This record gives sequence, C-alpha cells and structure tokens, in this order.
Amino acid sequence: MDVFREFAQLMADRGVEPQLDLACALISNAGDPTHSVDSVLAAVDKISKEVIADDVPSMMKVLFSPREFSGNSMNYDDPANSLLGNVIESKLGIPISLSILALSVAERKGFSMFGVGMPGHYLCATIAANGDPVYFDPFHGSGTLTASDCRSLYEGLTGLANWSGEFLNPATSRLTVIRILANLKSIYRRKGDVEGIRWVMRMRLAIPEIAASETTEFARLVRGSN
Repeated sequence: MDVFREFAQLMADRGVEPQLDLACALISNAGDPTHSVDSVLAAVDKISKEVIADDVPSMMKVLFSPREFSGNSMNYDDPANSLLGNVIESKLGIPISLSILALSVAERKGFSMFGVGMPGHYLCATIAANGDPVYFDPFHGSGTLTASDCRSLYEGLTGLANWSGEFLNPATSRLTVIRILANLKSIYRRKGDVEGIRWVMRMRLAIPEIAASETTEFARLVRGSN
C-alpha cells in the first residue's frame, strides 16, 4: 500500500490513537524511502530484544549510554533526526525521536511509559512504585528528572518564566505524531526544501484536525513548484 494512503488510514479517526511506532515508521519511509516501514519496525524489535533490563530506568541506561543513542547537538536541524529509521541507523536524534524510540522499546518489553509534550523539549516518563512520575530527557542522557528538574530545563532552554505544571501532562500518540510533522515542516521551511515540505504537508493533510488549515497552503505550494 502507498505510504501516504496507509498513513491516512491510520490517522483518519480523530477519536482513535494511532500506533506510534507504525506512524513514525510511515513518516520515516516517506522522508527516506531507503528505510521501509517493515525494516524500521523490525529494527525496533531487534533493539528491544537486545536491551537487557528489568525496569524503565535500567532500560534507559542501556539505550542512552555513551556508546548507544544520543542527542545530535552538532546538527540538530537535520531532518534525519526526526525520521525513526535514520535515528536507528545513526544513533542520533532529537528529544522527540529519541523519546519515541524509548517508548517503542518499553512497549515491547512490557514497561509502562508515556510521552510528555513539554513545550520546546519533548520528554518521556514512567510512574515509580510510590506513584510519583519519573521523567527522562534522552537527548541529554539516561538520568532521571523530577518535575522541578523539568521546570529548570524548560526555563533554561526558553528563557521564559511562564512555567505550568500542565507542561508535564502526558502526550497522546496522536499529538506526538502531529508534533513530529510540525517539526519537519519548520525544518524544511528554514532550509527552503520545497520537496521536503511537500511530502510533510501531504501527511499533515491526512490528519483531519489540521487538514483544513493546510489545504490552501499546500495548493499554493504545488502551484508554485510545477
């Protein structure tokens, strides 16, 4: 099936949460066809089998140890950092793609994790035995963060003093997919990459809640690039 059609089917119902790793594999294939959807998912399967861990903190220590996955601080704006297949191949990514990898591995290992859509810097988290959330920022390593640490991270990155506890609310898989595509759209715009913008906007048009706002812009882009 065409990758765009499959993505559209996956995202068609606003009331249904899409399978996050599948959605990201479809985005990855659209952005770099050398990584098939099946190969990306198989790569995540392989990683999850190779990670020996009894819980989320130990899993994170394995995944984000110095010789494994890390943040691409040297070339943060590379669109490959948002494509799951490329991230697995290079072992480099940005906060949201590295968090998605962690969430996907955790799911396969039967660990409970969730994404956290903090503005400016996506995180992931789990719930400790005492009922408190434990946060992770895989872009900066495998260590655990408290809510206070997350606030300090946010304020250090943004320079803003508008912190809200709502910034640490769990992010649905649907909102996570939308955020990935928003990131890619911004990156391709900054780079003036029309072809990149076109494929990203085709995927954004498949998401009902944002399609209406994209239709006019996409039509203008298509006319301008013919």
